Amino acid sequence: SIDNSYDPDDIASWYARVQRGLELAEGGGGPMLCCDPKIDGVAISLRYESGRLVQAVTRGDGRRGDDVTAQVRAIRAVPLRLHAADPPEVLEVRGEIYMTNEVFDSINRERSERDEPLFANARNVTAGTLKSLDPSVVAERRLCFSAHGRGVVDGIDAPSYSRFIECIRDMGVPVSPHVRTLDGLADLLAHLESFREQRAGLGYGVDGMVVRVDEFALQDRLGATSKAPRWCVAFKYPADQGETVLESVAWQVGKGGTLTPRATMQPVELAGTTVRHATLHNIEEIRRKDIRIGDR
Repeated sequence: SIDNSYDPDDIASWYARVQRGLELAEGGGGPMLCCDPKIDGVAISLRYESGRLVQAVTRGDGRRGDDVTAQVRAIRAVPLRLHAADPPEVLEVRGEIYMTNEVFDSINRERSERDEPLFANARNVTAGTLKSLDPSVVAERRLCFSAHGRGVVDGIDAPSYSRFIECIRDMGVPVSPHVRTLDGLADLLAHLESFREQRAGLGYGVDGMVVRVDEFALQDRLGATSKAPRWCVAFKYPADQGETVLESVAWQVGKGGTLTPRATMQPVELAGTTVRHATLHNIEEIRRKDIRIGDR
C-alpha cells in the first residue's frame, strides 16, 4: 500500500520527511521526483522471461493473487513479446488494467436496453472481466494497460524510475504519457494543481497522482514503514460531485427474487462520463433519505 495525501500541506510534510531521511537540509535542495497518474483500475503484475509473457497475476491480498494469464493474453494493449533484440532475462512490470469511459458507457447502454442492472463503475467491470473464463469477452471489452512499477528485474540497468519507464516503453510496454520528473517541492505542487483540470479529459478514471523519489538508490536508503514505502505517496483529488434531478425509478427483479431500485436522472457529467442511471441500494436507504420523484 501507499500512504494517501489529500492536500498540499500533506505533500509538503512528506517532502520534508524525505529530506530528513536523506539527511538534507529542509528548505534546501532535494531529490528529483517523478510522478504519474493514479489510474482507477485493477493492479496486475506481468512477468516476461527472455522477452515472452509467461504470467499475469492480480495483486490479491498483496502476497497471493489470481493467475489471469489467459485473460491478459487477450488484451491487445499488453505485448505478448517485448520489442527488443536482446530482451532482459526476467522483467516483472507492475501496472494497472483499466477500462475507458467510452467502453464503460457503451456496456451500460447495452445493459439498459436489455433491462439488466447497470454496472456501478468501470473498475468493477474491469475486475469482473478479468475473472471471466472466456478470453473473447476480455478482448471484446477492449481493456487497457499502463505500467507503473517493477518487480523482479534481471537484465535492465536503470538507475531511476523515470529511466526504467523509458526502457520498458522502448520495449513496447504501455506507460502513461503523463509521467513527469520534477525538481523540488514547488515544481511538484504546481504540477499537481495543473493536472487537476486535465483529469476529466483523459477518457478514463484517474483519482490522483503517485509521487515518488526518482532514484532507486535513494528509495532504498529511505526504506519503508511496516505499512508503506517512505519514498512515495499518493496525492488524491477530491471526488467529483454533481447535482441532478430524479426523474423515475424502475424496480428490477434479480435471479434470486431480490428487488433492486434503479434510478433514472437528468444526465450529469462526472469524471469525464455522463451519468444518467444509479442504483438506489435498498428500501431502508430510500426511506431514510426520503427519496422522491422530482428531488434534486
